[in-house]
Amino acid sequence: MKKDVLLPLLALAAGIVGFALRRVQLAAGFEPDTGLAIPWAPSALALILFSLAAAAVLLLLCRGALRPFRGYDDALVCHDPGFRAMGNAAGFLLIAAGAWIAQDFLVNDWPELSAQAASLRALGRNPMSLLLPGVLQPMLGVLFCLAGAVSLILLTRNSYYGLGRGERSPAVLLPGFGACYWLVLSYRTASNHPVLQSYVYQLLAVLCVMLALYQYAALSFQRQARPARALYFSLLAVYLILVALADGPALWSILLYLACLLWLLGLSFVLLHNGAGLPWPPAPLPPDRDRGDDDDED
Repeated sequence: MKKDVLLPLLALAAGIVGFALRRVQLAAGFEPDTGLAIPWAPSALALILFSLAAAAVLLLLCRGALRPFRGYDDALVCHDPGFRAMGNAAGFLLIAAGAWIAQDFLVNDWPELSAQAASLRALGRNPMSLLLPGVLQPMLGVLFCLAGAVSLILLTRNSYYGLGRGERSPAVLLPGFGACYWLVLSYRTASNHPVLQSYVYQLLAVLCVMLALYQYAALSFQRQARPARALYFSLLAVYLILVALADGPALWSILLYLACLLWLLGLSFVLLHNGAGLPWPPAPLPPDRDRGDDDDED
């Protein structure tokens, strides 16, 4: 089996095992009454050791797996319809996540927030100190989801048709900014819980997503670009996302995880394929170019 298929499948297989180990830890590694982690629980140790082994194996396999690239478009050109489907699906999952964040805020959070603001107003206090952060946080989440979706769809189109528009493109930056905000938001939400083991894999998954997207942005802007690091953090993020899904996070988080899983899996396959110098099928013509050719013939 070719390396461009083997490594992503290996990360997926390791993630499935990590998912199972995490479910065992959640069932047997915490005290049922207090929710505190049981010290030196075998299930927790097994997951830690397996995660370290998976990270080490992926690191060894990524070393020397890629040839030097001339830039983003050279590294990520891909005429495979499967990659196009994965990229577009990831974009639509981000749109669904943004819609769910907005719906959840309007249905569950806004009534309580407006009631608290009314109470502050009745006491003669300014409610904006409550309303502004309460509205701004989900609004930014929705905006980052929508911006990330547009970016992923545009980047997928650029790679599939070989348009050569990935160099210094703002579309490469937006997903990374969104992942950074996601990490901050996840930490603020999870840090209220006293047990680190209950949320640590979720934070690690988002951190690896952010680092992978940062490396792709560096490749686009030619700033300390390390394609091998982009590949490694992408595959490690795939593993950690599957482990984090075992925690049963909120639906919007699940949608974000799945979007990142599809996107980073696709990019890993493309990097490995191009890194090995393997050929693609002939580049298809973009739909707008097809229309232009038809007009010229008429």
